[in-house]
Amino acid sequence: MTLHERALGRRHWEAFARWADGLAATDPGEAAEAFRDAAGRFEEIGRPVERALILADPAAGEARAGRNGRAALEEARDILRRTGARLFLPDVEAALAAVTA
Repeated sequence: MTLHERALGRRHWEAFARWADGLAATDPGEAAEAFRDAAGRFEEIGRPVERALILADPAAGEARAGRNGRAALEEARDILRRTGARLFLPDVEAALAAVTA
């Protein structure tokens, strides 16, 4: 049984499965689509911290590929500040500083 078969009908599991798809994708377009889908799913089920972490993953990847992921990183930073999830904030701020530099 695949991850998606196990996740079917379980909204939290489906969101995590899409996040995993993005992490495992070798094609940047497929990865970006999976991350966007997962972020939307987490927003729908009221999981802002997971949404912030997903936003930071592809944004950091975009920055490494020479594209600007600044808007996604700023949104991730703002969500983490608003929710008090300070544990993840240094990584997002470092990625944001790298994009800015």
